[in-house]
Amino acid sequence: MKIRVFSVLLVTVLIPALSGDRVDVTITERVLVLRVSRFGVNFGGWSFWGADQFSSNIVKNPGFEGLIDGAIVMPEHSSRAVFDDSPAWLARPDGFWDGARFAIRSGPDAGREGVIAHSRRMSESGLAGFTARDGDVVPRAGEAAALVKVTENALPKQWWYSKEPGNEFTPEPNQRRPGSPGVRSLRIAASGMHPATVSSYFDSMSDRAGKLLPLEGVWNLSFWARLDKGAAALRVIFERQGSSPLLSREVPLSASWSNVRLTFSGSDDGPPGTVSLRFELAGRPAGQILIDDVDLRRADDANQPFRHEVVSLLDRLHPACLRDWQGQLADTMANRAASQFARKSYRYRPGDDSQTDFGYGLGDFLGLCVRVRASPWIIVPTVFNDSDCAGLGDYLSSRPDVAALPETLVEFGNENWNPLFRPAGITAAAAHGQASARCLGAIREHARGIRLKTVTNAQAGYPAGALQFARESRLSDIVAVAPYFFYSLQHGLSLDERIAMLFRRDSAMPAIAAAMPAMNKDLAVYEINLHTVNGDASAAERKPVVAGLPAGSALARNLLDNLALGVRRQLVYSLTGFDSQLTSGQGTVPLWGIARDVGPTSRLRPTGLALELLNEAVAGDMMAVTSRGASDVSAYAFRSARGWAAVLVSSSPTDKNVIVHLPCRSTPCEKKDSSVRIDRLVSRSPDSTNEDAEEIRIVRETAPLLAGSISVKLSPWGLAVLLPVQE
Repeated sequence: MKIRVFSVLLVTVLIPALSGDRVDVTITERVLVLRVSRFGVNFGGWSFWGADQFSSNIVKNPGFEGLIDGAIVMPEHSSRAVFDDSPAWLARPDGFWDGARFAIRSGPDAGREGVIAHSRRMSESGLAGFTARDGDVVPRAGEAAALVKVTENALPKQWWYSKEPGNEFTPEPNQRRPGSPGVRSLRIAASGMHPATVSSYFDSMSDRAGKLLPLEGVWNLSFWARLDKGAAALRVIFERQGSSPLLSREVPLSASWSNVRLTFSGSDDGPPGTVSLRFELAGRPAGQILIDDVDLRRADDANQPFRHEVVSLLDRLHPACLRDWQGQLADTMANRAASQFARKSYRYRPGDDSQTDFGYGLGDFLGLCVRVRASPWIIVPTVFNDSDCAGLGDYLSSRPDVAALPETLVEFGNENWNPLFRPAGITAAAAHGQASARCLGAIREHARGIRLKTVTNAQAGYPAGALQFARESRLSDIVAVAPYFFYSLQHGLSLDERIAMLFRRDSAMPAIAAAMPAMNKDLAVYEINLHTVNGDASAAERKPVVAGLPAGSALARNLLDNLALGVRRQLVYSLTGFDSQLTSGQGTVPLWGIARDVGPTSRLRPTGLALELLNEAVAGDMMAVTSRGASDVSAYAFRSARGWAAVLVSSSPTDKNVIVHLPCRSTPCEKKDSSVRIDRLVSRSPDSTNEDAEEIRIVRETAPLLAGSISVKLSPWGLAVLLPVQE
């Protein structure tokens, strides 16, 4: 027979201890939050060097395309044809923005566009200065304007070029392989004593992470090449430093474009080391070739935009939502929609080529969401003009597979309030509200047939500022914040003392949540995780805390506390991210990824295991609970069409015996054969992590449900989820 689903998530507030190690939790029939949802995850940016190597084609900028620079300008001074930008650190070299288009995004002239005739690093005001083309209306002081410039005459970014005399590399606009969706190729000229080498590098964190990109299996390399002048020989090499090449082959050249396809395989049992793909051209004695549209992937990932390990991991986590945040603030809609061989790199920060990046496309991201049945959360570049915003709406409405998803969220920029993102952020609440309303309104108007939700980001740690952004953002359905926790750790504490700090409650979320109903807006969490990079504790002191079992339990409790406030949409940050530098500069800490890697091990960190457990239980309505006994066990409860379900979280360094009592009116309390599945996090030792081996895992077992109650032994800092067994 079928047993009704039992799953419980409980939330309690710490109160003075009542009695020993026993806790009695009673689930009531009172609804706390209607229509809850599973938790989501930030998918994040694709890197070619860390745990974020998502794409099946591992090569960035495979079409050798150009660069998009974008920025938000906020003038302090403006006259008939001249305006500046602040602060001064945003300035670029003289002439950098010459020929760029600008679009005014706030104020009475919002929607007007123009062209930059000349830009200066320093104007009379001491700030970056811009002179507009004759007749163009310029932004007024305090208004926001978006600058965008496309460069096609510079070398492709995300590639590296040898520097020996006699060799030369140049972009070749309007010459590309037959049928290419791009607009250019790369010219390689070799006439020196050394080959002219173009390289792409991968998996370069081996010094501290080992191998993060698996090379085993069959690989396919495809590219197009043409001999344009003279005579030359082309060799292609793919290898991991310190090991024999998986591929080293000379490729014949002809005067016509030809598609080179190479299949190879090899072992990857050598030492960790940076992986490289190199095209080496040797002149005989001099020659020039054109090369275009490179695709390098494992055969298992053929015709798929993302590696199968990425998809499998998301299937395991079962997120309700995926957030597409990959630093795309400077991008254009045409580039977001472009295929891999037509897509350009982008940059929104001042600086050299290290500030450029190349991302996966919007179409690939939406396809991934459809594949794993997750609602897409899209970051809209702040430099979008009216046409871009309308174009995004049209693009979404053209996707019937996206229309079938529960909802699609569009967020205007990323952390506009944060000075870190000021190069493409609008920090003034009023200007931000006008700019976001203009863009989000255009998206909504054009996204016909899509269940669209519009999002404004705000600062979790500054409620007054968050509410100001919320009030000014009149077209936003949702205000989203990032309530990170456990920011700092001091040196010299015992492990128990360090973990106790992890479980401290200190959040502005209740104040922000209480203000939302009056604004007719929902509150959401766009990012949440531990943020332990401050303080003077060593990397070794932090590791067992931030990467140990207690971190998973603490994250679960924070998510559930927020859910009890009515925060239905919450996304953990992030799927991957191997480690982060400490602010002291003394080492790194294993943040932010909830997965240690996405192949070769695909091990989840305790924060990832916690998300997996929670997403098995959260559904339906969140129910109120009462708790009696020790105060260091938190409990939260849910009831759905499947029945009941539950999660228990301990912040205690000792074992706890928890008795969960179900409401008998809706539970077959008298059934003698009812069973409950108990899934819990188990650790080999208090200081265990999953960084070097699987020492923390989920253990699943069953226990009898007796007279409507179930007894659970909760280990120190433990996390347990109760689910029904169906027969």
